[in-house]
Amino acid sequence: LVPPCVRYVTVRALALPAVVLAAVAQAVCIGTKDTRTPMLSVALAGGANLLGDFLFVTWLDMGIAGAAWATAMSQVLCAMLLLQNLRRRGFLRREGGTRTSTMQTVKQILSFVPFLFVM
Repeated sequence: LVPPCVRYVTVRALALPAVVLAAVAQAVCIGTKDTRTPMLSVALAGGANLLGDFLFVTWLDMGIAGAAWATAMSQVLCAMLLLQNLRRRGFLRREGGTRTSTMQTVKQILSFVPFLFVM
């Protein structure tokens, strides 16, 4: 029982940065009274997870590791959708309106993480 659990947790741990980014992005959306975007992003990610489970677990016979990969990829998809929405709404821009790089965006979002532990 332990080796499959280790495989699952190892794969899922790769998606932890995406989970944190998605959580912060959802909080920003909800804080700006936009509940529709997180709902749609999570629904699309859930659908992608379901398709990924069928693909990886059933067709490719990857077992529990396939389920972990499907979940991890769906979490990355959710984070990407939410970040794209925040960027389009102007929340992820530098002062002066110039575009930011991906790494600058990630740093900007992760600067909110300490506040998650206070709340």
